[in-house]
Amino acid sequence: MAKFCTKCGKELKDGVKFCPSCGAPVPNAGPNTQAPGTAGSWQNTGGMNTGNTPGDGGGNILSSASQSLKASNLPIKPIAIGVAALVVVVILFSFIFGGKGYEKPIKYLEDGINNADLETFLKAFDSDIAKYYSGYGEDSFIDEMDDYSISLKIVDKERIDKDDLKETLKDDYGIKASTARKATDGYILEIEGELTEDDETDESEFEIVVIKIDGEWKIPTNFFL
Repeated sequence: MAKFCTKCGKELKDGVKFCPSCGAPVPNAGPNTQAPGTAGSWQNTGGMNTGNTPGDGGGNILSSASQSLKASNLPIKPIAIGVAALVVVVILFSFIFGGKGYEKPIKYLEDGINNADLETFLKAFDSDIAKYYSGYGEDSFIDEMDDYSISLKIVDKERIDKDDLKETLKDDYGIKASTARKATDGYILEIEGELTEDDETDESEFEIVVIKIDGEWKIPTNFFL
């Protein structure tokens, strides 16, 4: 049976003690039946080949594994595509169902009036609104709003400088001090509105201030009333 060098894979003649190609010693433990071009001996490494492959310039199991992973591209592209798709879904969901936070009070105001829904209407305002509507029943609100419909469209916005937020709310817009102190953010919204009553429609442009209190956007009660 043919015998080969365990280092370079060169075929050896019987009786030689050193490989004529690379000079490696020839073991006496019997003929090497390993095929030319295969890697070196398998040792106690759990089945991993730790020898050098002839002609690979001294490569090892780490470089071989790295090359295999690069060639396969196994989980990399599917994972990247999956993450990108998830991000798109989240953005679309937020755009369709969430909207911008500062817009929510305007939407609550509009829906509350159009649907004569007192609970939705009150969501547009800070907690001070409760004292104005204490004892004001749903039926009374329905009777008052039944003849009205309103359309509100935000056409422009200006964010209030946070460094001047409290002073701006108090001095420029008459927001009471206790409410201004709670505010952590604020916008001045320019609104195009249409109010219809008994088939007569009035159009106007006006400003509404919205502020963030305890993480939620609200219209300051005393600004509206």
